[in-house]
Amino acid sequence: MNTTYFDEMTFNCAAYERAKKEREERKAQIAKVHGYNSPEMDAWYTEDKAAGPYGTS
Repeated sequence: MNTTYFDEMTFNCAAYERAKKEREERKAQIAKVHGYNSPEMDAWYTEDKAAGPYGTS
């Protein structure tokens, strides 16, 4: 049985979860240091939106 498709899907899912976690950690760090109403947070939202739903540009 060829599991290449499922191996790739598992790899991509893990990569997506890692990227999502990193983005959320960065957001929390910005909020802690600069606050939610800061230019840094606005830049984070702009970058996050540009990254798309899967965290890639």
